Amino acid sequence: MISGKGYAYGTIKTFIPDNFELPKIKGATVQMVNPNAVLGNLHMKYCILSTIKAFSSKTNISKDMGIELLLRLSGQRQVGKALKTLGVKPGDKRAILIVLGKQPKRTFNRILKQLNAKEIKTKEKPLKQQLDAIEKTALLGV
Repeated sequence: MISGKGYAYGTIKTFIPDNFELPKIKGATVQMVNPNAVLGNLHMKYCILSTIKAFSSKTNISKDMGIELLLRLSGQRQVGKALKTLGVKPGDKRAILIVLGKQPKRTFNRILKQLNAKEIKTKEKPLKQQLDAIEKTALLGV
């Protein structure tokens, strides 16, 4: 798990069932994304921190922090395209679990147990690809 002020995330191994819904936890935003669509820790941290900053400065595009994060990670302004790129699907065996809000590490571990999942390591894409994705997000104003 990688964490900072107000966030925690990590790649998990679990089976995503047909009827899966993200847990709703008071004081936290929970999101799961396809690990193949995230280029690495620099890309993820930039998008998480810019999402948090957008909400604190009231410059967010979406009313939902989880959707805002998806838009930033995908470099899109359209929710449908972001979901298509980043969404986890029934039958997937890996996902990146992201928790934003209060006590993110504790919430991350709680969800990990609920899903009967374990954390795994993933390979990062080259730094240039991560920086290109960050630049795309910044230029789109997302």
